[in-house]
Amino acid sequence: MGDGGDADSTGAVAVVGLPSGVVGIAAGASHTCASTAEGSGWCWGQGNQGQLGVAGSHPSSSNVPKAVNLGTDIGEMAVGTLFTCALRKSDTRVACFGDGKGGSGKKSGIPFVVVGSDL
Repeated sequence: MGDGGDADSTGAVAVVGLPSGVVGIAAGASHTCASTAEGSGWCWGQGNQGQLGVAGSHPSSSNVPKAVNLGTDIGEMAVGTLFTCALRKSDTRVACFGDGKGGSGKKSGIPFVVVGSDL
């Protein structure tokens, strides 16, 4: 839910730990991501396939937002079932992370630029 707990809720809950300036939100079946005006990305929820974009040897889930490993280079974000993609501001290329079906072909929490994604 993003509130630090793991209980279901039938009503809205405040997401804990997001910085100010959120300009975009993308929600999937089991994870959610937000982008900020400064260009940072934050994801929370199920992360067992690396879809939260948090580097580490063992991707994991989080009940609170975690910073995506793209610094402040994120323009927009989109989520799939087990992957996430972000449009990079620096070069308008797409970087994806997760189970590899987002175009990277690799399962990883480390973002990979999608080949041929030049806009």
